[in-house]
Amino acid sequence: MRNMLLLILPLFATAAAAVPQTDVINGNLSLQHPELFSLHWQMLEQNSTSGFETPMVDFLSQYLESKDLTVELQPVQNPILAYNVRRQNILAYIGTNRTCRLIMNSHTDVVPPWYPPSDNDTDVFGRGANDAKGSLACQVTAFLELREAGILREGDVCLMYTVGEEAYGDGIRTFVEALTWKPEFIMSGEPTESYQATGHKGSININVTAIGETAHSSVPQYGRNAILDIMDFLPRLLNLTSIFPIDPFHGNTTLSLSSIVGGSISNAVAASAMAVVNCRVGVPAKQIWDIIISQLSDVPYIEVSRLSASSNPLKFDVIEGWLPKKIMPYGTDLGEWTVNNTKFLLGVGSIATAHSDHEVVSKQEMIDMVGHYKDFMQGIINGTLVPIHNGTLPSNFPLEESGNITKREVALRDWEMRRTGGCMH
Repeated sequence: MRNMLLLILPLFATAAAAVPQTDVINGNLSLQHPELFSLHWQMLEQNSTSGFETPMVDFLSQYLESKDLTVELQPVQNPILAYNVRRQNILAYIGTNRTCRLIMNSHTDVVPPWYPPSDNDTDVFGRGANDAKGSLACQVTAFLELREAGILREGDVCLMYTVGEEAYGDGIRTFVEALTWKPEFIMSGEPTESYQATGHKGSININVTAIGETAHSSVPQYGRNAILDIMDFLPRLLNLTSIFPIDPFHGNTTLSLSSIVGGSISNAVAASAMAVVNCRVGVPAKQIWDIIISQLSDVPYIEVSRLSASSNPLKFDVIEGWLPKKIMPYGTDLGEWTVNNTKFLLGVGSIATAHSDHEVVSKQEMIDMVGHYKDFMQGIINGTLVPIHNGTLPSNFPLEESGNITKREVALRDWEMRRTGGCMH
């Protein structure tokens, strides 16, 4: 793989102290699989918010190296982040053959703010508990158990964990751009409540800018407050969901106000304000964008724009007669996986608590998922699980160049919009 470095890492010693203290309580489900929950707990202790994933990458790569896997770390560069922040994707595999048939994938980053783990007998709480360190811990545990049983051989399965999924998409893009072989399958671990995901929605980040006229705050009647203008406009935009088309497969399209900023100083009328609205599309992104522009393009003092490319809805491959199936309302790194192969999405936890201050994952679901991932890896490799090929290739509604804007400027605007606009996934 181009630009990938093979690092020899020190052996990692699993610390018994990392097992949550409540494990001593009778009935705690952690006791049923100490290795799984110790790994999960230690990952949750790593503050790995998007753009600053180094603690998690260091911990996980050393853990995998301690299990006698070959570990490669791939540098990931992002022009809007500090150049001296070390960010790396992880690729781990058995032996020397890195061109595996199946890639088990998730991401090492979490949304801010980070907060530490806690647990009770049945659940684990903490930032990343289900999105996505729960699925990641289950994948690693299942892989290692199959390897120890002699079921997985060199060249069968790789573990691949990316940075930047929550904010930038730069980790998966870097990996795909440098890919030198075509794996037959990829399984991505995200919170699907143990359903096989049949697909997920696309996304538009909508930038709303209001231009006011400043004046001294003691005489606001001599100015025009951009914050008031944008607050008047936003309900009109958010109410457009009632006229958006509904797709029979992907469902409805939603709008959510992600951020709003305005003004510069307390003693001046706000001369400008900006808001970002995230749209999760059930139909092609351009179709929704055309409706927004047709309805709201001529509002005085308001500009509505896209500063980044928008993704379209995506379908995934599934295995009939295995686990139950369900469409997912969010997006994932599979939206950037432009390799034409068989794609699956399955993991623990619910999007209902992901990114929240009460993020949680069920211990029983994690124990069960280790078994599901083992069944999946073994069945895909030996051919006893046969996919139904419903999956579609990722596609997007690109951000077009205009005027004197260069391709580099378009790319930088895309990076910046992902940062200010919040999660694309």
